Amino acid sequence: MAAGYSLNDSTSSDLGKSTYFWSTDEKNGGEAVYYMLSGNTYVSQGAAYKNRYYSVRCVMDDPVIEIPPVPDLSLTFNEGSITYQGQDYRIDTIGGKIWTVENLNVRFTSNGEYIRDSWCYRDADIRCETYGRLYTWGAAMGSNERSLLHEYVYWDGDGGITFRGICPEGFHVPKEEDVDHLRQNIKLEGQFDQLGGIRFYNNVYDTLSGTKGNYWISYPEITERTFAGVDFSTYAYGFSSNGSLSTINTEFYKSNGLSVRCVSDEEHFPPLESTETVVYEDSITYQGYTYKTVTIGTQIWMAENLRVVYTPDGEYIRNTKCLDDVKSNCSDYGKLYDWATLMNVDSLYNVTDTVVEGHHRGICPEKFHVPTTEEVELLMEYIGGSNGYPLQDVSWNNGTDQYGFSALPTVNLSALYVTGVGYFYGYGAGYFTATNSKNAMLIVDGSIALMPLAKSTPLSARCVADSVVKVEVSTTEDENSVTYQGKTYKTVNIGTQRWMAENLDVRYTPDGTLIEGSGCENDLAANCKTYGRVYNWAAAVNLDQSYNEADASGIIKDTTKVRGICPEGFHVPTNQE
Repeated sequence: MAAGYSLNDSTSSDLGKSTYFWSTDEKNGGEAVYYMLSGNTYVSQGAAYKNRYYSVRCVMDDPVIEIPPVPDLSLTFNEGSITYQGQDYRIDTIGGKIWTVENLNVRFTSNGEYIRDSWCYRDADIRCETYGRLYTWGAAMGSNERSLLHEYVYWDGDGGITFRGICPEGFHVPKEEDVDHLRQNIKLEGQFDQLGGIRFYNNVYDTLSGTKGNYWISYPEITERTFAGVDFSTYAYGFSSNGSLSTINTEFYKSNGLSVRCVSDEEHFPPLESTETVVYEDSITYQGYTYKTVTIGTQIWMAENLRVVYTPDGEYIRNTKCLDDVKSNCSDYGKLYDWATLMNVDSLYNVTDTVVEGHHRGICPEKFHVPTTEEVELLMEYIGGSNGYPLQDVSWNNGTDQYGFSALPTVNLSALYVTGVGYFYGYGAGYFTATNSKNAMLIVDGSIALMPLAKSTPLSARCVADSVVKVEVSTTEDENSVTYQGKTYKTVNIGTQRWMAENLDVRYTPDGTLIEGSGCENDLAANCKTYGRVYNWAAAVNLDQSYNEADASGIIKDTTKVRGICPEGFHVPTNQE
């Protein structure tokens, strides 16, 4: 009976093609909502001026189905589950919030009103037992007012709407911020693997039951978004999952049927058992995790990225994330922190400066601190300057990891201008320093750059020990060798002279100062081990680097035995020697 419609009482359009039916719902005063049936298969809805002529169908006042009695609407907590409206739902704590990890299958709102707009997938009751029910957005929000499906909602009590929706007391239909937090903390499996598909507004079900789940978000609606050519009064946000980690924000018709998950109103964090730091020879244990440590020069560095979720005083850290928002990446790469979070100061210091004095612990383990710019410069000086390959993990872009620092690419630095590199596109390693301006050490394309970076940028974190390693510079001699700074060199007698029979390989002057102006051939530590280090002249005679350009005759005489950087009892040879 495709009666079409008329703009007046005589002229018809779409006659024999489509039928238009009025509903009682009004919109914008001069319009009302209609439903259109095309070809006996396709149903859509819209709004039209009330002076049009549409068909009318009538529905019986009393329902033809028997409404079940109202179940117990109270909430009961069990071990690992909750009971609501007579059904058990598994729960899990995800990032401090308790989520139902099964889709709702309730027939009544929280105040006992029967829910009209809900379905089982493909209208088969057994599917509700497997996948839960599908609800329109308005039904999920706890209202039977169908006008909510084609009107803006401003959260001022329209139609009895609440954030709680049809969730149990103490829970609510997730907001957008809840979903963002979920994306940071969701596990690999078992939490969003009950995939109930979707019922479209035209009574057509998709074919994805068991392969994809779609879930309503309570707020905000897309009324606050800008998408050209879309009537957002008929849309609301949802999020989707294919059973792994691909939770994304998506816009859906509010008259579609989607699944519902609930999240707790309050945060529930497990108690932190201990903030104590246990230091071992080559590792530290902090907040239940053991980090490898490595000695580079006189510094002791963490050889893994920080992954703590509590401050030293036991406060849960909310502002942290995993690489690419994938939970498993936190296990492989550690967590990412902005500058203020790492420093354990108010977030306002991400946009303004603060005074940093001495060793600033931040969220580092006890006896460790956020490295200063000077400490990073000392690290760079020790490994030979701006060459980053010796610090890069061997799995990353030709890294040699000569010192065991094991840097990994965890930060998307695309289109960032990096000092010494230029504009960079891709992932690099990044670590904040306890400095307001030159506040980040970046490793990209085999180069290290110490440069300013927006403090709000999520970066990896490395901590350095408060104490430094004492340099052993003593000399021990025997008949055929000399031991100096921990390494034994063979010696040989030639005529009346006793010479070292191996090239020197020391990093420190006799007074324990790191030597400037030395390195390994081709910047490979293995070459120092085989061939010894190479030094410029000023470094060899232990003078300031300026004497590579200036005359030192006023300090060094032809007859003077200059120890320089040699072992005690030895000296840099004169030309005559």
